[in-house]
Amino acid sequence: MNLVPLNVLPETDHRLLQELGSAADALGVELWLVGGSVRDALLNHSLVDLDLTSEMSADELVPALMKAVEIRVISRSRFGTIKLAVGNRTLDIATARSEHYSRPGSLPAISPGNMATDLARRDFSVNAMAASLKPDSFGALLDPEDGV
Repeated sequence: MNLVPLNVLPETDHRLLQELGSAADALGVELWLVGGSVRDALLNHSLVDLDLTSEMSADELVPALMKAVEIRVISRSRFGTIKLAVGNRTLDIATARSEHYSRPGSLPAISPGNMATDLARRDFSVNAMAASLKPDSFGALLDPEDGV
């Protein structure tokens, strides 16, 4: 199993991801760090954005996470992404999804998806990776598009 070196994160961010991953796991849900955050960690760069995804609806997951971690909702998008604040840190949590475009340049119609379809819709394979936040597989790499 390949691991993403999440130890490049500041201790407060590392602990936050562990707490969120544990809270999701208690619900029987796997939470993932996704996209450029994973790419940057693999390159041993500091992580600016923390983008999270789960196959559970973010609208259902966030209230449960709020019971475990002191977070507040900043905003919600029509694409199922919720921006959260935890202390001075903001992060985005999204529902795994698939997208369909009715014509070039149009906004997508979205539907629930799994992690494979969510990662496949991303712009570049190097951004189509995820790191598990589940306690027993924390940092495990999911790379279905061969981004590494």
